Amino acid sequence: DADTRVRFVPNGTNFGTNDITFRAWDQTDGINGDTSYDTTNTGGNTPFSTATETASVYVDDTPALVSAATTAYTENDPATVVDNSITLTDDSVNMVGAKTRISANYIEGEDVLSFTPVGNITGVFDAPSATLILSGVDTIANYQAALRSVAFYSSSENPGAAGGLTRTISFDVD
Repeated sequence: DADTRVRFVPNGTNFGTNDITFRAWDQTDGINGDTSYDTTNTGGNTPFSTATETASVYVDDTPALVSAATTAYTENDPATVVDNSITLTDDSVNMVGAKTRISANYIEGEDVLSFTPVGNITGVFDAPSATLILSGVDTIANYQAALRSVAFYSSSENPGAAGGLTRTISFDVD
């Protein structure tokens, strides 16, 4: 049945490689999705094969990012680092991306986020979504350094009054 799927939902403790063992079902008895059947009775006249197969699923937890800075910005200031004390931790060796977004009071055409390139990490500021998108396979340490270098700039002569005063900048990592 092409519409039948097996779904693995991690519970927050099964990071790394997880095995799912299963056996074939000939569909002569039972209902697809019903988990009440005893699959220990196999072979012969039962709908379940005696043989089993095992599939491995790798689960990578999300890196942890801590940012708690409040940054002051005044008109005509140069690009100002948002949080140079961000901490980033993960049990993986590498990461593949991160996003920084002006999530409140963004003024398109005036507000910009930038960063200092580090290692293999490249970035682009997407003005319509107010998001700085970082990408490239690189170490946790290099992503931390790149995120610590994220800077805000506004070309407005009155950035505090425009758009409702305070900008909120959020970070997300892959």
